Amino acid sequence: MPSKGLDYYAYLGSSSYSLDFQFPSDWGDDTKHDGFSSYEQMGHGNHQISEEDIGVSDHYGRYEWVASKNGSSIASRYAEIAPSTGDMGDSDMGNMLATPSIVTSNYVVSYGFYDAGPGWGSLTNQDQSYVYVTSNHSNWMGDVAQSTSLGQLPFSHIALPGVHDSGMFDTTEINSLLNDATFISWLASILSPLVGIAVTEFLELSHSEWLHLLVNFAFTQKDNITTMLNLGIRYFDFRPGYCAPGYLGNLYHQHNFIPGYSYSGFLQDVLNWLKANPTEIVVVSLNFQGFLSTSMQPSLSTLSTYLTNAQNATGTTSILTGDKNDLSRTYSDLCSSNTRLIFLNQVGA
Repeated sequence: MPSKGLDYYAYLGSSSYSLDFQFPSDWGDDTKHDGFSSYEQMGHGNHQISEEDIGVSDHYGRYEWVASKNGSSIASRYAEIAPSTGDMGDSDMGNMLATPSIVTSNYVVSYGFYDAGPGWGSLTNQDQSYVYVTSNHSNWMGDVAQSTSLGQLPFSHIALPGVHDSGMFDTTEINSLLNDATFISWLASILSPLVGIAVTEFLELSHSEWLHLLVNFAFTQKDNITTMLNLGIRYFDFRPGYCAPGYLGNLYHQHNFIPGYSYSGFLQDVLNWLKANPTEIVVVSLNFQGFLSTSMQPSLSTLSTYLTNAQNATGTTSILTGDKNDLSRTYSDLCSSNTRLIFLNQVGA
């Protein structure tokens, strides 16, 4: 019988948490459960949803996961999957940018879902679903420093969770540019030779089709900066630049030629968060890697002005910034001097 497979992954931070993965069975009259309670280790399973698992009049079978803490449900999500075609029906995980991590003071749930096709090239033909449930680690540096010798170590000895292309989660600017006919024509001329589709075909795309294409092409994150910080991220790859071609307005994270989150928003988010979390240190790598044109690159003085403006706007002029020379200082020394935003820039002189 036709079937569609699903790989599902789990991680639990402690014995307080558990996960229940649910699948249809017995012609839709029953539900199969795969419980997961092992903590501090990755779990993986695979399930094939077949025609005999769903009702005779149904087209989709419902996959669902339920996360619990101390036996009480704290979050759940679902996706309807068609065994005959592999298509996804109704789901609250279908839009990547609408699946933010759930962060509370007592727990954190991060999750995602990939609607796999038939397995083009090296891509899998199995749908992918992951769920990670942990405690809140917003202040992990301070917590670890209290119970270990981390505070006395040179900061360069500490491994930091990091984010690649950290600003590629926000569609505000690209949504605005997609209303500009000149920008659309330029996009079509750039993409046409890359993907082998005629410019005229690109020009026939609707606004929503353009947005879907560009998100799939360039967006790398689904959580905003504050959520990433609350999840424990302490190293950010951010690429501030002007929008091509020649849109010399504000600076945005640029993935080649597609803009994401604003640089001013990024700085203010980080500074506001550092103000609220005095035991934490954030490292930022500013760079222009992958930019389509050098004309997109701001000057060092412009970058400096953005930082000054962000500190003034957030009332954080007391938070000192550092550079690579500060990596030899201890965590305790950096915190005591309030040097808690370190730039390891790769933007040249």
